[in-house]
Amino acid sequence: MNQRPRHRLACIVDNFGFGPACGLLDSIESAAGSYDWHFFSTGQALSLLARCMPQASLTDMNPRDRGAWTHLLASLPAEPEPIVVVSYPALVAFLLRHGRRVLHIDQLAWMWEAAEGLPELTSTETAGLMQVIQWYFGASPINSYFGTEVRPILPLGIGEILCGDPDPSSVLLAFGGMAVAGVSNGSDSYALWVTHQVLTAMDQTLKDARIVVVGGSPTFIAAARNRYPEVTFLAGLARREYLALVAASGRQILTPGLASMYEADALQLAPLFLPGLHKSMLLQSADLLDRGYEGTSEWGWQRSLLPALRHEPEEQLLLELARQIRASLVDPAAASALVERISDYLLEDTGPALNLNVPKALPTSQKTVELVLGVSSPAAPLSSGLP
Repeated sequence: MNQRPRHRLACIVDNFGFGPACGLLDSIESAAGSYDWHFFSTGQALSLLARCMPQASLTDMNPRDRGAWTHLLASLPAEPEPIVVVSYPALVAFLLRHGRRVLHIDQLAWMWEAAEGLPELTSTETAGLMQVIQWYFGASPINSYFGTEVRPILPLGIGEILCGDPDPSSVLLAFGGMAVAGVSNGSDSYALWVTHQVLTAMDQTLKDARIVVVGGSPTFIAAARNRYPEVTFLAGLARREYLALVAASGRQILTPGLASMYEADALQLAPLFLPGLHKSMLLQSADLLDRGYEGTSEWGWQRSLLPALRHEPEEQLLLELARQIRASLVDPAAASALVERISDYLLEDTGPALNLNVPKALPTSQKTVELVLGVSSPAAPLSSGLP
């Protein structure tokens, strides 16, 4: 019996850390076997997507490059299915204005200012928009959404990942993808600096402990392996492989990405979050501290920039944040403060696990995406899991 041809679904994914790629992989988990997938992304994000879904088609392009949007539009399939977008709202608005239907998986809906959202779209254009809006644990000034708020976007059954008992002698330093606005090596100097501070703190506290470093750009990994040949550096791992490693580690030192926070919450861990690298990380750290979680660390200048961070578009802050971080990376006082913070974390008893009190009534991203795709393409039944 001949099988009905499967429809192709195009997915446009930011290369801004691993968060967007992981959010897509988790969201389409229950629909992965029902479509032929085509991923448009670049750098570490595209590499992770290829590793986790090797059967998918790939196009290397940076969704943050507005000059490439016209070519991107011409490259998208003509099928009536929506374009799945895990990127910022300006790209969503561009696609809607050109008559495309869009399923927008918005992990940072809480962060966008109204001007960064979907302003001045006609009712016809917004009729083509469906949004999956990730719940946020901090203040969330939601602006003009057209969709469903969902639980933190995580793999199905994350709490049941088998890892055995955590190894108290193991330390995990996890950077995620670490691309910034699509620039793959944009955080290399930060990652090398942080690695040095973590190793310095370990020499002063837990000399016999083992450390594994996961993530970062290929150029960072090559430079770090050359500089620290005794340390294990791993590129991006498949989702469940990475989460099992996180859960099995005695201590976790993580960049303050939202996905890392939600993973730690679901796995009932008490990690140390590093000083952040861009707007969302810095605001998330501040909001986590405001909730009373003490396992956070901040730059000395961070609090003075919070008003601007909360009210100015991200693109207007990139240069100022880059300047502040560059200055910190050559500041001996910043290095000493971070070494002291990491040393305290390594020596202290494990504190209370992160608990973000996620509303239990919210639906999952997987179910919401499944329903959206099922309505838009009833001829393509959805599978119940990954193939």
